[in-house]
Amino acid sequence: MRARYPFLFTYLLYCFLGMEVTLFAIRHVAENIYVRTYWDLELVSLFLRFLVIWEIYRQTFGNTAGPRRTWPLGWGGVGLCLGLVAVCGFTWLLAYRSFHSILLSLECTVGIAQAVLVLGALFGAKLSGIAMGRNMWGLAVGLGAYVSIGVLNYALSDVNGFMMRLLRVVAPSSFVGMVLVWTWALWNYVPNPQTDPARQKLPSEAAAWWARQWERSRDEVRKVVNP
Repeated sequence: MRARYPFLFTYLLYCFLGMEVTLFAIRHVAENIYVRTYWDLELVSLFLRFLVIWEIYRQTFGNTAGPRRTWPLGWGGVGLCLGLVAVCGFTWLLAYRSFHSILLSLECTVGIAQAVLVLGALFGAKLSGIAMGRNMWGLAVGLGAYVSIGVLNYALSDVNGFMMRLLRVVAPSSFVGMVLVWTWALWNYVPNPQTDPARQKLPSEAAAWWARQWERSRDEVRKVVNP
């Protein structure tokens, strides 16, 4: 899969060599710097997860004209990005007030952004009538579940009792679960099915409805700005 999914391979290679092997050696050679090194490497891994998300978008939407015809871009895309940035900024402030740690706040905030992006890929493919093959579906579901469990773990970090004891087991095991899902999904090369060109030219009913609502919203905004 290295040639077919290079961004995913880069992330996995870093997790194996940069995280597992390096931390194993440091723990047995220089244990006093283990914690600091772990968080430095974890921060890099956190942002490398965007490579996996890009792989999902690239493989799902890169070779089809469907999303370009059905999704309202332009100011709508700008508004979505600004909204995501605003939500992440607000989440970062709340997380920093709870953790008093920039690293933990980044873990929580970036995790929420990544979960939204993965969900957006699944929703966009469904809305655009694009069928996702086992490779991309398993990649998206595995990453989405792993990121969501991580965010839930940080969100409930102040909770005591059964839920917290359960998360202390589930959260560290979620990475292993993600790798197992990826192994099942990527064991054989099953790309996204080719979308019928005739179907790409005509948006689905749901996409057409969203496009009409978007046009209507823009008209209303113009009337308010320029009465």
